[in-house]
Amino acid sequence: MFEELEPYTTGRPRPTDLREILNAIFYLNKTGCPWRYLPTDFPPYQLVNDYYNKWTDNRTLEKVNTTLREH
Repeated sequence: MFEELEPYTTGRPRPTDLREILNAIFYLNKTGCPWRYLPTDFPPYQLVNDYYNKWTDNRTLEKVNTTLREH
């Protein structure tokens, strides 16, 4: 679903799986821990924060939520 909403067509392949980024966002939302205390099992907090800010600004997370709710 993320590939449809935000295709990645140029440059190098993504070094991190988008599912891992999403899992980290879910973890932060569930636990309420600060970004810096994200466990090392997840990608670096700076990368997760960048994706979160980008997806929030361009409303990708809202579109995903709407699609899942309609499904």
